[in-house]
Amino acid sequence: MSAVALRRRLLLCALLAAPALPAGALEKCISPAGKVTYSEQACPPGSKASTVRGTAPVTAPPAEAQGRPAAAAQSAKPGGPGAAKAAPKKPQAPQMGGTRQVGQVEIRYFDVQAKDYGGLLAAVMKDGLHRSAEWSLAYQYTPRRAGKACSVATLDTTLKEIITLPRWTPPRDASPKLVSEWTRYVGALKKHQEGHLEFGRDMHDAFRSSLAITQTRCEKLAEAVKSQYDVLLERHRALEKAYDFETAQGRTEGVEFAQR
Repeated sequence: MSAVALRRRLLLCALLAAPALPAGALEKCISPAGKVTYSEQACPPGSKASTVRGTAPVTAPPAEAQGRPAAAAQSAKPGGPGAAKAAPKKPQAPQMGGTRQVGQVEIRYFDVQAKDYGGLLAAVMKDGLHRSAEWSLAYQYTPRRAGKACSVATLDTTLKEIITLPRWTPPRDASPKLVSEWTRYVGALKKHQEGHLEFGRDMHDAFRSSLAITQTRCEKLAEAVKSQYDVLLERHRALEKAYDFETAQGRTEGVEFAQR
C-alpha cells in the first residue's frame, strides 16, 4: 500500500470512529477555540455544528409506512377471479453515458537562481507560494425525463491537474552533496503534491457516482446537480486540508530543504 493511500485510509478511519451521520451529509464543526473542521461524522461534544446535505434519490416509502396495509398473497388460478396481480418490476437505473477526462497532469516549473545552499534556501522560501498542486473539476450534463421526474442521462467531466515545482540548474562547481539534497527535496515535494491531486480524483469519481443515482423533479435537477458538486467539493477540500495538517505541509514526507 502506498504512503498516500495509507494516509487517506487513516483519515477515513478517523471519520468512521465517530457516530455516523445520514448518508450524503457533511458536518461543519467549530470548536470552542474557534477552529473549523469538516467531518462525515457527528461533531465532538462542545462544538458548534451545521450540516450540509447532498441530494439523495427520491424513493417512495413502503406502503406500511404510509398507513396502508400490504396486499395479502392469494392462491388462485392464473388469470382467474381473485388472482393476485404480479407486482410491477421496478425500472432499472439507466446507465449514465458521457465522457471523462482525468489523469493528465500538467507540470509547471519556476527557475531558481542560486550558487550555494544559502541562495537556494532563500529562493525556495521566497517563492514558496509557487510550489503547489491545483485541481479543478468541470462538468456538463444532459437530462433524461420520465414524466415529471428527471435524472442525468449523460455527464461529461474534465479534471484539470497542475503541479508547480522549482527548477535549479547547478553551476559546474556546485557541491555534489548540495545537488543530491536538491534532487531529493524536489522528489519529495513532487510526491506530496501528487497526494493533493488524489483528492481531486476521488471527487471526480464520487461526483459521477452520485449523479448516476440522482433523480428529482425536472425543475429541480440543475439545483440538485450543483448541490452534489458543492457538497463534494467542500468535503474533499476539507480532507485535503487535513492531509496538509497531518503531514505538516509535507515536512513529514521529506519536504524540507536542509543542508546535509
